[in-house]
Amino acid sequence: MRVLIVFILAIVASAQAWAVDFDCHAPPFGAALFEIEGREMLVEYARRGDVAYYHYEGPCDYPSGGEISYAFVDDVLFARIVDAEDVDFEAARVMSPTIYGKRPRESREGDWIILTWNFRDKGIKHKLKYNVATRQLKSALYYEPLRERIRALAAQREIFDALTAP
Repeated sequence: MRVLIVFILAIVASAQAWAVDFDCHAPPFGAALFEIEGREMLVEYARRGDVAYYHYEGPCDYPSGGEISYAFVDDVLFARIVDAEDVDFEAARVMSPTIYGKRPRESREGDWIILTWNFRDKGIKHKLKYNVATRQLKSALYYEPLRERIRALAAQREIFDALTAP
């Protein structure tokens, strides 16, 4: 009986050791959904292929006041996506090197200004897009190692569709 109790306690303790806290600003990329403390505050609202999208229903004061979503691939946290309207982009541009510790690569596509940061040591990439005509901001912070998994899943789906086509 004691052995069974010790065994159960060891399982519970190890499960708690796997848990990671959820921070809406710096989410635990690469963590499985079941490992995230506070996962009950993540509510799935869409699924496209192998990617599930969640809103965080807990407290999170994001500076732009935009809508924040989190993408999971195979139930592993892949990205934080922000969509905001009527944003003061110049304030964000001036503040960004202070927040991220380095200057972004900047490019332009039509009305969109695109800022990109690569944090190779963490496997994270951040892309921020701002539309100068509409003042809309889109931001994606994503975990690079899972991008390859998404590409592989898409390729598998294409092969399967080709093999099963009439």
